[in-house]
Amino acid sequence: MAFYILSKYNIIYLLEVELWGIHIGLSLAYELGYKRLEVESDSWDAINLVKGLSVEQNCPILVLYIHESCNQSWEVRFSHIQREGNEVADHLLSLRAC
Repeated sequence: MAFYILSKYNIIYLLEVELWGIHIGLSLAYELGYKRLEVESDSWDAINLVKGLSVEQNCPILVLYIHESCNQSWEVRFSHIQREGNEVADHLLSLRAC
């Protein structure tokens, strides 16, 4: 089942939003010089895609970008966390409510 957000100009799939967040976060962490990184997400689909455990037709180039980022000279681990444990997402949602 695909969940999506209707924006002014197009449909944005929530999985794609999650993957963009991972990609941008990886890029920023690498630029800042981190050598080890643990990426946590409450999206099973996103974690399985970046670990190569499933195939999604909507975001293949984005997954490729993430894989290329992981092949740099650093250690990146991905793990799934429960939605309730995702404090970053909770904080961002609280900012949106203001």
